[in-house]
Amino acid sequence: MGWDKMDLPIGHEMLVQFEGEKARFKSAYYGQKPEEFLIIQMPGIPGIREKLLNGSGLVIRYFVSGRVYGFKAHSMGHVVRPCPLIFLSYPHSVESLNLRQNERVNTFLDAQGTIDDVTMQGVILDLSAGGCMLMVNRSTGVSWPNLDPGQIIHLEFALGKNEEPLRILSQTISARKDPERIRLGIKFILNTEKEADAAAVKKLEKYIGTISGFLRGEF
Repeated sequence: MGWDKMDLPIGHEMLVQFEGEKARFKSAYYGQKPEEFLIIQMPGIPGIREKLLNGSGLVIRYFVSGRVYGFKAHSMGHVVRPCPLIFLSYPHSVESLNLRQNERVNTFLDAQGTIDDVTMQGVILDLSAGGCMLMVNRSTGVSWPNLDPGQIIHLEFALGKNEEPLRILSQTISARKDPERIRLGIKFILNTEKEADAAAVKKLEKYIGTISGFLRGEF
């Protein structure tokens, strides 16, 4: 997601972390010049001006509507009067993580689902180790006969360009339809006592952990 899609109010709370350090400090969003820089409050911590002058990288995080967002930036400058402010490099990419029972990340993964021998192509819009949101196009002329909750669906998708596709037995838990597309909430049916299912869970957790690692200061 790009920063241009965000619409934060002035004063929205943020957390600032210097790369390579564990401590996080409270800050607030104070504005921007689109495509050039953001302005945030300078945390009142000892030695911060020296770190900013040394060009230390920063990780910025904030919380909106049950979702944590974060991005990397560096200081382009700072002022102390009339208010201590930091000018950050403009973030063209913002990562996000939904705070649910399972970590869930936004994705755009090609996938196909099969119900009663009818296969449709689609895209996974978000993903967790326990399920996903699958969007399929209704304009292809192919349709599934039954989308009631609990319908068994055989899902196939790859987590990367050169990755072996995962084939996961699943079931529908919700369906939202409009004239052009269907969005299916899907729950994975995984038995970790089975070798293939256990391997699938590990791959899902690794993939999700890689994307959301920035929230723990790991990227």
